[in-house]
Amino acid sequence: MVRLPKWVAVGLALALLVAFAAPTFADVTHGKIKSVASDSKTFVFTDKDGKDWTFTLTTDARIHMGDKDLKPSDLKAGAEVAVIYDKEDTKLMARAVREGEVAHGKIKSLSPDNKEFVFTDRDGKDWTFHIGDNSRIRLADKDLKLNDLKAGQEVAVVYMKRGDRLMAEEVCSANK
Repeated sequence: MVRLPKWVAVGLALALLVAFAAPTFADVTHGKIKSVASDSKTFVFTDKDGKDWTFTLTTDARIHMGDKDLKPSDLKAGAEVAVIYDKEDTKLMARAVREGEVAHGKIKSLSPDNKEFVFTDRDGKDWTFHIGDNSRIRLADKDLKLNDLKAGQEVAVVYMKRGDRLMAEEVCSANK
């Protein structure tokens, strides 16, 4: 029988503790709503790869389309949306449903005075996003301001193109 040194067991236990204690980061996906349950608390969503996902809306989920905040009963099949969600056990919990596209990457630079930031996507392309009055910056369940973000920080951005500008509707941070 092979015996492991005690420090290996302690190290493994600490690694598991850190893994389970780490804050969860909301993920973001983009696609179309396929169907909405009659109680408006769950919906089926089809991503760009054709995969169906079943989401349950959190009690405080925000639904925002155009310039309006909507109720869960306003969700309709066929709407193209971005869903910001967390995993709770085996359930996908939708924290926000927003109109817009999604990009993942890292903050390159910030200009809080100009209400904008430069972002480098996973393919190395730089994007300049503008922050509007209805934009939301979040880390887990905490609202942040643009100057709370840091260069090098990983984020997911839900955005819309307005004229020649990319407007960040929601920025979700992976770490603080």
